[in-house]
Amino acid sequence: MWPAEGKAEHTPDGREILEQPAILYSNSSEAHRLHKTHVIQAGAGLLVGSLTYGYFLHPDFLLTATIQRQFDFMGGADTQFSLGTQHFFGDAFYIKPALAGRYSHAMAYENTLLLTNTSPQWDSGIDFSLGHQWSSRSLVWSAEWVGFYIPLFKKAADGTQLEFRLLQLRIGLAR
Repeated sequence: MWPAEGKAEHTPDGREILEQPAILYSNSSEAHRLHKTHVIQAGAGLLVGSLTYGYFLHPDFLLTATIQRQFDFMGGADTQFSLGTQHFFGDAFYIKPALAGRYSHAMAYENTLLLTNTSPQWDSGIDFSLGHQWSSRSLVWSAEWVGFYIPLFKKAADGTQLEFRLLQLRIGLAR
């Protein structure tokens, strides 16, 4: 049971138990996030590019809006829009859950010789990623180690699938 607000806990011999303050190093990413409000980052990875805007509600909690373009080897492309949060744990590690929508325009081979357009598709679902984000006074850089998109609601009948991403690097500015 937690003590009531304003009342201190005591040891069995009557000494007051003091809570140890968290140590925050002045040159850590966490310390640089303390007084930031906005962040904007551009990123690139294997067949993917992105632009992200974030608004800090708390130094460890960021609201994000992202537009991301992912290309496939057959010439098609997906554009994904997401709104979510980014939760920091410790100095730089984060998890980023988001609600997302994806617009796909794929290319398909007919009779293995002719490349044709398929009809555009729209679906919505959730996007989730894990990574690290480091900060200095105004520069922000990050590495999203892994991310995936899971479609939940589809408007296309051809069975949209899970989208998986590995290593996307980002750089940007924070104020």
